[in-house]
Amino acid sequence: MKNIGATLKILRENSGLTRREVAERLVEYGFDISDKTIYGYESGRSSTNADMFLALCKVYKCTDILNTFENTSSDVLFTNSEWKLIEKYRVLDAHGKDMVDTVLDKEYRRSISVQSDKIKILPQSELSAAHQRTDIEQTTEGQKHDLDIMNNDKLWGE
Repeated sequence: MKNIGATLKILRENSGLTRREVAERLVEYGFDISDKTIYGYESGRSSTNADMFLALCKVYKCTDILNTFENTSSDVLFTNSEWKLIEKYRVLDAHGKDMVDTVLDKEYRRSISVQSDKIKILPQSELSAAHQRTDIEQTTEGQKHDLDIMNNDKLWGE
């Protein structure tokens, strides 16, 4: 499986650009970095943030991020539909961005709440980690021994 840095390097080479030329083109997108930084991305010694990743994809004319990076490591930053949302977000004025941020934050908190509501935490008195042994015939003495272990609070750090 190839990684994102190796894919970025392939895209750069396929574009016929040197690292220095890429660094010069990134200035158009508001990034002032060195060719050594680009080498760091390509070698995997450092990773880009989302804005830099988008700018590199634009420089390399890579519009199908999902298919281009689908066989890379599991740290793909976003899908094509997410890319389109980012592009739309960047066009919004301050009020529009504030509205999106507000709704996104509220929906995020709601989603987390819904997920945590699905997790039922049992009181310790209802926890039962052990089960009755089925591999051997259990004696009354053995059952008492197992229960004593389970009920010994000192074993559980309490």
